[in-house]
Amino acid sequence: MIDHHIHLGKDTLTGFYLETKTLSKRLDKFNLSGAIVFSCPNVRYNKKNPYKEGNKKIINASLNDQRFIPFLFVHPYLDRLDYLEREADSFKGFKLYPRASDMEYSYNDISNRRIIDLIIESTKPVIFHTGFRDGSRIKDLIWILERKKSPVVLVHSGDLIEEDLIKASKYEQSYIDVAPLATMLERDFFVNPQRRPFKLRELASKKVLNYLKNIFGSERIVWGSDSPWCDYLIKEGYEKEVRISKLMEELGLNKSFLEL
Repeated sequence: MIDHHIHLGKDTLTGFYLETKTLSKRLDKFNLSGAIVFSCPNVRYNKKNPYKEGNKKIINASLNDQRFIPFLFVHPYLDRLDYLEREADSFKGFKLYPRASDMEYSYNDISNRRIIDLIIESTKPVIFHTGFRDGSRIKDLIWILERKKSPVVLVHSGDLIEEDLIKASKYEQSYIDVAPLATMLERDFFVNPQRRPFKLRELASKKVLNYLKNIFGSERIVWGSDSPWCDYLIKEGYEKEVRISKLMEELGLNKSFLEL
């Protein structure tokens, strides 16, 4: 089983932090075969290539532990195209997050960016943060699904907004990352009233997974922990997220969009 969603380093907004040694020990302890790793979203940044230092640390970490699968954190407005063209070959995929502190943007407004063309034209997968706010919903990424042929990964279960999930499911290259399901259920982070495929009191991990399975099938749902967020937000955070991975295995959902 691969952990498809790990932030390494320190997030400047929350103070949440994960060291590479800690992650290596976790992979050993829980018998995980690998982890997709990328920078934290909130960083001390320049107006040019804000994730440059974080991306460099990700590559170095992957060289020290080959179980780490490096993804390039991208900002479609602040990154220079020549920087991404130079760095992309070293990474296995891309990660975008539109709500970083002081660096926010909308998925609706980036379709004409040359950097986005680079990502779409690449055969490498891309991971998108999704949530309930306009500009970061799954529905705001349908234009990407219409253009990109390789895996497009939509995280946080798309906030379980049913109309968005159904739209995305029609594209065979779309995947749902449930990270961090245990945390989101325990902290009631599924907040959009349009979501509500269940009553709140009925929400449970198995019910949510079966609900997503009914929409996407068993081949396009992947597990991730969203560490270090899960570590700080709930007790026994990482271990509880690993229990989700075990449940997914029982339900026949232990899949990956990666070809390793």
